[in-house]
Amino acid sequence: MKLLWNLLWLIFFSTSTCFGALKAKPHAPVHTTRLSPLPDDLSCLRVNDPAELRGYEYFKNVTFDPQLAINPHNPKNMVMVLQQDVLTNAIYNGSATLGVAALYTFDGGHTWDYSDLVLSRCQGATAFKGNDNFISAYFPSVTFDKEGNCYILSSSYNLFNANAKTLPNMCEGNIVAKSTNGGITWNRAQSAFRDDGTCHFLDFPQIQGDPYRSSTLYIVSSDHTCLVQDQCQDENANGNQNVFFQKSTDGGNHWSAPLIIDSFVPIDFDICIPRPILNQLFVLPDRHNTLLVSTVLQKHVPDDISPTLPDSILVWRSKDQGETWKGYTITENIRHQMAVDPDSADPVLPVTGLLMKDMAVNPSNGYVYVVYADPQFNPTGQAGCVIRVSKDGGKTWSRPKPVNPKTTNIQTFLPSVAIAKDGTVGVLFYDFRHFTPGEESLKTDVWLSLFDKNLDKHQGEVRLTKESFNSRLAIRGYNGVDATTCHFDYYLSSNIGLEANGNHFEACFVVTNDGCPEAQIASFPCDSFSLSVDTCNRQDVVYVHIHRD
Repeated sequence: MKLLWNLLWLIFFSTSTCFGALKAKPHAPVHTTRLSPLPDDLSCLRVNDPAELRGYEYFKNVTFDPQLAINPHNPKNMVMVLQQDVLTNAIYNGSATLGVAALYTFDGGHTWDYSDLVLSRCQGATAFKGNDNFISAYFPSVTFDKEGNCYILSSSYNLFNANAKTLPNMCEGNIVAKSTNGGITWNRAQSAFRDDGTCHFLDFPQIQGDPYRSSTLYIVSSDHTCLVQDQCQDENANGNQNVFFQKSTDGGNHWSAPLIIDSFVPIDFDICIPRPILNQLFVLPDRHNTLLVSTVLQKHVPDDISPTLPDSILVWRSKDQGETWKGYTITENIRHQMAVDPDSADPVLPVTGLLMKDMAVNPSNGYVYVVYADPQFNPTGQAGCVIRVSKDGGKTWSRPKPVNPKTTNIQTFLPSVAIAKDGTVGVLFYDFRHFTPGEESLKTDVWLSLFDKNLDKHQGEVRLTKESFNSRLAIRGYNGVDATTCHFDYYLSSNIGLEANGNHFEACFVVTNDGCPEAQIASFPCDSFSLSVDTCNRQDVVYVHIHRD
């Protein structure tokens, strides 16, 4: 039966998924991740009294937030970075990812191996205040430089003191590791920026290699100083919400001091908004090799699902390698509408990241594309995703278009975008089109939607999931919204990966696994329960190669 299904699946996509003179055919999904080596009792955290870990839930084995980079000198060599094992926390309304996994392939994605990368205490770091010895390595990103060296960046932090009690201690840094052999081994982690005090709150970082300048790399990151202002002892700290930039011109050995691209004065220092999130940086193929930074300016109260101020997406350009920046606005009126379980209305993404977005640049003509969550084309008023293009390097933008023009009445979420060598635009997204209300399984699928370079013509869709998966088996969230349960949303991922490889596409995304019961929801009050452990392998990262003839 399985052989028959595979044959039918292959015939369907090779005959019916045509785009003009081109065909797009996904290879079978490859589960890239393996079970966690961490101990169930979390003794690796080295906390004096584990009984003080009240209000925490440990989801072991789960993986999420994958990102992908392709070696410019060897398209069959790719490196994937993702997060594995998460300690959700109802007290602080946050989480700690206990490990970053780096995987590599040299055969175009047919097989993936784990590297020796260590970026957290539970992965084996032992040196006191070592750059790899943090409780959490968070939101990792990956890139190659012009020479083919690979780099991984994470915002690493401690929720509480090592060998001490569970008091907040935001010792943290933007930590970088480098590989000179395609991701097999990594050098000793170093800090591009580190703060062992309480004056900084780093968030949503990204590292990007410059494809035009030798040994040159950039980092863009948020610094939410408002969140720690009451603990900061620096008299010069103003509590603003900042987007900052760093660069290295010697292959990551040294980094410039952070330069603030833009700074936002909080409307209210108690809730610390607006807040810049989801930062990205790109290098344009113009005569200046202009740097382009984008961010979402979050104007709602995090963990608030009620109607609030609409978010904005902003970009800044620098023609002098980051010395000066000029800002532009893509949009200021993005209405909040979360993707939710159609039966229960529980969010299927973390409430703290209401607006998902991704950006990509065509290296041939400099066109810039952005995709983001926006419900404006969904006639049901539910979640949707749109795409826009800028033909002048981010200064002005086209009107939005739905990423799924033939199924706009279906909830879509978690978009990602990449540009093929021939200019074809690919958009990855999730949806519920195969779900029927009242079913036990919240059937979820992942699709690749294709457009021409001007976004004038939608060229069709390719289904990347051979079978729908059940989003109700995902991790339960950690947002503290529901006053009766402490936990509320499901958490598949905050981002996924899509990259162009010549005229082909490489995708990595999260699916849930059968065989797990639905995750339990903690009881109120949120700090009343002791550490609980869920060892079911709820969700994996899968990789799919999409071949285009």
